[in-house]
Amino acid sequence: MCIRDSLYADTASRTADANRSRNTSPAPGSGVIAEVIFTASGTQLLTPGVFGFSPSGGTTYYTKITNDGSTGNVSVDFTYVQLEA
Repeated sequence: MCIRDSLYADTASRTADANRSRNTSPAPGSGVIAEVIFTASGTQLLTPGVFGFSPSGGTTYYTKITNDGSTGNVSVDFTYVQLEA
């Protein structure tokens, strides 16, 4: 199992990042807010906390989940905390 979960600021960033390989880091300014790669089941605590924003000022964020390994169910939970109104 190898799961890659990427969180993006907008849909254009997600589309532009579609063909990046798992072994290549995202470029600065690419719109990737956070990325976690799992090789086994578990939980990943991102510390220090990850700060991101939507360039449109909205509260919608986009994710891409890629399973490069065996088939099976994948469950992903995000916690979103708005810091300013």
